[in-house]
Amino acid sequence: MHSFVEAIDNCTLDRKAFLYIVESMDQYNINMTASDVCLSRIIETPEPLNNFMVQPCREDAYCKHCLSSGPSIAYALSHRLLNMIFRRNVRRCFIQSAAQDEILNDQMCAFMYREAVYLARRGFFARDLFLEHGKE
Repeated sequence: MHSFVEAIDNCTLDRKAFLYIVESMDQYNINMTASDVCLSRIIETPEPLNNFMVQPCREDAYCKHCLSSGPSIAYALSHRLLNMIFRRNVRRCFIQSAAQDEILNDQMCAFMYREAVYLARRGFFARDLFLEHGKE
C-alpha cells in the first residue's frame, strides 16, 4: 500500500504533494506506454475465448510485472485495473490466479474510491478521474 494512504484518508495530503505523486507516475510499473502495450496484447492474443471457464493468461512477463506490482495512483492505478478487467472479461484469463486477481482488483477499486473521496473532500477538480489524469 502507499506510504501516503493515511494522509489521503484523513485529507492531510496537500494539493502540491498529491500533484507531485500523480505527475511522477513514470516511477510506477505501469505508465501510458506500458498500459497501451498490455491492452494491445490482450486484443492481439490469438488464443480462443472460452466463456465457460477462466484460465491462466498466456505467459507475458512484461505485463504481469506491470499489472501485479504496486503501488500506483491516478492514471497508473486506473489503467492497472482496466488491464486486469479486460483480461478477465475479454480473454477470460487471470495473471496470478483467479482468486489472487480478484483480491488485487478489489484492492485497486478500494484505493480508487479512497482517491475519489479524497479529491472530493479537498475540492480538487480532477476531470475524467478514472480514465485519464493530466496536468491541470
